[in-house]
Amino acid sequence: MSDLNFDKVEPPPAADAASSSPQQPLACVVCKRAVQGSYFEINGKIVDANCKARVEASRTSGSPSQRFLVAGALGLGAAIVGGIGYGAFTLATGWNIGIIAIAVGWFVGLAVRKGSGMRGGRGYQFLAAALTYLAVGGGSVPILMGKDGNLVVAVMFMFVGPILEPIMSFPSGLIGLAITFFGISQAWRMNATPAWDVKGPFSVADAAASPVAAP
Repeated sequence: MSDLNFDKVEPPPAADAASSSPQQPLACVVCKRAVQGSYFEINGKIVDANCKARVEASRTSGSPSQRFLVAGALGLGAAIVGGIGYGAFTLATGWNIGIIAIAVGWFVGLAVRKGSGMRGGRGYQFLAAALTYLAVGGGSVPILMGKDGNLVVAVMFMFVGPILEPIMSFPSGLIGLAITFFGISQAWRMNATPAWDVKGPFSVADAAASPVAAP
């Protein structure tokens, strides 16, 4: 059930007026069976009455606090991996490519989204944004450790670095600040509350009897 993507509203498929083949029976996207009697549309996808009830129940099932903890754990893991990868790349190549922050934001955002069960919401957006910020700042930790070995300074820089470094290198640092903002925005957008547009019920008999529009 969780593998189905209802995040986007899709228009129903247009009928092919030039086709002479018989109309295919409507099928539920959840159970893949032909719809009998009546059906609903969830974000433009056809579901039968039983599967609609199951999908709606899955949206409210489980513990919100448990989902948030799972999202936090997965997001934190992604932030650690992303930050280490960011720093390792910079140490290995000598290139501090800020655009990697966007990839880190995508990685952290995806982890939080998976942990939330694809639910999204304001709390998950703040979580993903905060972890992305720390991951980008954390990318400087191995660099600073390699320079002076001061762990305290390196950890402090993880919290203030994404803002302080662009200010210290003004005006060229504004580009890095903008890229960091885009990375955080990426994680934020990925955890927005998904669309949920339910229409129906519709009659299968009425749908079958609907004439195909003339070109």
